[in-house]
Amino acid sequence: MSTAKKVIKEWFTETDNETADVTKVLAAVSVMTGIGLAVFSVVVLGKEFNYQDYGLGTAALFGGIGVALGLKKDSDVDISK
Repeated sequence: MSTAKKVIKEWFTETDNETADVTKVLAAVSVMTGIGLAVFSVVVLGKEFNYQDYGLGTAALFGGIGVALGLKKDSDVDISK
């Protein structure tokens, strides 16, 4: 396995290096989206990009999704019994 592929696999998986870690993937996507939006805003629109507003919105989304998933886990019903 190439070094780059090994590093990417280690970055985006759980401690077993096999199971994909959704949180790490979404964090990377959020950072790349922020960079892309900043470039688009400055180059195409000629406006300043506010990273703080973007970061607060992204944090609110992550927090809301985390709470929703935590509540869903508590409400799961086992129908196999």
